[in-house]
Amino acid sequence: MIRDALDRARVLGRRLSRRFPVAGETVAEFRRIEVLDRSVVVAAQALLALIPLVVVLVAFLPSDLTRTGIDRFAGLTGLDRAATDLVSSTGGVPRPGADVRSRVGVVSGAVIVLSASSFARAVLRAYEKVWDLPRTIGVRTRARALGWLLCWLAALQGVVLCSWLARDAGVPVLARLALDAVLLAALWWWSLRVLLGGRVAWRRLALSAALTGPALVAYCVGASAVLPAHVVAVVHRFGAFGLVLGVATWLIGISAVVVASATLGRVADRVLVDRRRADRERAEGRRGSPRRPSDRS
Repeated sequence: MIRDALDRARVLGRRLSRRFPVAGETVAEFRRIEVLDRSVVVAAQALLALIPLVVVLVAFLPSDLTRTGIDRFAGLTGLDRAATDLVSSTGGVPRPGADVRSRVGVVSGAVIVLSASSFARAVLRAYEKVWDLPRTIGVRTRARALGWLLCWLAALQGVVLCSWLARDAGVPVLARLALDAVLLAALWWWSLRVLLGGRVAWRRLALSAALTGPALVAYCVGASAVLPAHVVAVVHRFGAFGLVLGVATWLIGISAVVVASATLGRVADRVLVDRRRADRERAEGRRGSPRRPSDRS
């Protein structure tokens, strides 16, 4: 019975691919890129390399500079309530930034910053796979990835700050969400260009960026409605390990949105390029076709 259902699904998929070529090409691209696997890899690198970097930066940077972003992240994921419940149940006290600064030396901090570039390289490899580009390695690639990561973190903080200022100014919710979508789209447009080393033109990256911004905003809105209760329940069941599970769940979702949006933008760009090429060939064919000789009497 299961085999018959799978066969019917394959037949239906082939029919839909013939009826809607763009949908078939999208499915083929998702299979080629392995969107779920790429998303898990990016999320794992973010959990193992990016989170320690953020902890170190929060400990060393002024609290007023990082408080807004931390509150926004905690509100989206429910970690604020979960952490409060965990501390109250275990009797633990969060370590202040001064304690972290005293435990993390200059050499350890430098190692954490350098290792965080593995997250940037994971995003780079995902984008290279999406755009079917050869993989780049070497010191220059690592330096570019690390530079992008630091600028990207600063820009994210700027996006959060703009949203916070718009909220205090009384801007309506829909307008704030639209502003976030535009800012995130611009940020990922720049990110695509930098990570790919300028190998893809700006205009060809615009569709991927335009999809990524609104998709991230939609995901964050949905996550803020669903994820907090889930994280609190997981923390009550698993304790401190539940906090890790909550962060991992949120990161996998974010990574899936980023990779899937880039893939859809790549497919849309290819369709537009093929359409423009076909229109150009038809126009050249009409101009180059020989004129019919006029009948002579």
